[in-house]
Amino acid sequence: MDALSYNQQELANKVGKKRSTVANSLRLLNLPQDAQDSVSSGSITSGHARAILAVLNPADQKILLSRIKNDGLSVREAEKMVEDLNKGKRIQNKEPKVASLKNKEADILNIEQKFIDRFGTKVQVKGSMKKGKIEISYYSPDDLERIYDIIT
Repeated sequence: MDALSYNQQELANKVGKKRSTVANSLRLLNLPQDAQDSVSSGSITSGHARAILAVLNPADQKILLSRIKNDGLSVREAEKMVEDLNKGKRIQNKEPKVASLKNKEADILNIEQKFIDRFGTKVQVKGSMKKGKIEISYYSPDDLERIYDIIT
């Protein structure tokens, strides 16, 4: 935008997106670097990232990022946590999700990581080596098409 002296609407027209999409994307540049990297890698969504931006205290932003990634918080759960953090409430670390990761078979974790590396997005393998399901996350129609191309 700076190089071409575009405003948000002009950029949106050039890239075929809505102005609000461009504005939301630009807001993500205000995230701490580790949160930006998490969005880029697909380990959190842009919805999660916007929730992190709503946290006033930078240290609390890191706490929320950690909870989103480690506990698999939904965007709604993250938004609720934002309210609590901004009111000064301290968040208790819960162990259930972390404990379930410890119980996940090493072979499943290895395969899950291979899927993540291959698809470049969040992938969860639920179940065991005998039976389960694979959940592949996508964050836009283009992302879905890219994943489809990889699979086929």
